[in-house]
Amino acid sequence: MASAKSADVLRAKRDSKILTVIIYTIVIAFALACVIPFLLMLTGSFMVEDDIRRYGYQLIPKRLSLYAYQVLFIFPQRIISGYAVTVVVTVTGTIVHLIICSLCAYPLSLKSVKYRGIFQVFILITMVLNGGMVSWYYVCTRMLGLRNTILSMILPLLVSPFNVFLIRGYYMSLPEEMAESATIDGAGQFRIFWRIIIPLSQPVLAAVALFISITYWNDWYNSLMLNDLPQYFSLQLILHTIVSQVQFLRSNSYAAGMRELVENLPGEGVKLATAMITVGPIILIYPFIQKYFVKGIMIGAVKG
Repeated sequence: MASAKSADVLRAKRDSKILTVIIYTIVIAFALACVIPFLLMLTGSFMVEDDIRRYGYQLIPKRLSLYAYQVLFIFPQRIISGYAVTVVVTVTGTIVHLIICSLCAYPLSLKSVKYRGIFQVFILITMVLNGGMVSWYYVCTRMLGLRNTILSMILPLLVSPFNVFLIRGYYMSLPEEMAESATIDGAGQFRIFWRIIIPLSQPVLAAVALFISITYWNDWYNSLMLNDLPQYFSLQLILHTIVSQVQFLRSNSYAAGMRELVENLPGEGVKLATAMITVGPIILIYPFIQKYFVKGIMIGAVKG
């Protein structure tokens, strides 16, 4: 009997070790699948264009070159200006977006608010229906005056119905007893929201902050549609313009004197260098809010 129990224990330990090895193998494989493309993008941005065409992307380049970055920084003041504009837009837009969406979500989470279902339907309609580009452009330029101003890249993205419902769902997962006890002690709704709800909602607010900061950081469409002055161009629009110009020169220049020069332009290298320049800040920010990310998404999406 004792030998049978010891055999079962040994078998259980062995199965547990096998399962652990399998789990670690899957996690490591998934991590490599995420890291290797990034490393290929990094090393590819330093490869010679001819090597990319001949050998493809390599983790260890045969020859190193800074030509792609030199092409991007031919006019460094443009890149610096684009970085400054994009950082200001991202930081300001993220902060104001969190304030507006959190304030909008709070009354929608209170069962005591009358007609909250009607307001939720109005917000939901904006997720389903779209007015189209013409009406959007008319409202932004004629009614709001968002033309050649930094606000043209902030205001169009200030409210997201999806983020409002995400934050609302998280609010509804919080215990109602805390707000009720605060009300008995004489606290008003604003004090409850600021002193109780906001400190407890850091996970979902961090997740929303990551969502909207990436949206602002990657946005180039609003800068293209609503701005003509170069000092208001976002970093993504400037880099997109440079890449487009390089591709145009490589595909449309047939002059004998320019052919050799154009063929040596780093078309693929410029794309990879552009990706490295734009992805850097997001990689630096993500580790600080990663611990809140999954928790905020799961609770905000499931409850309510």
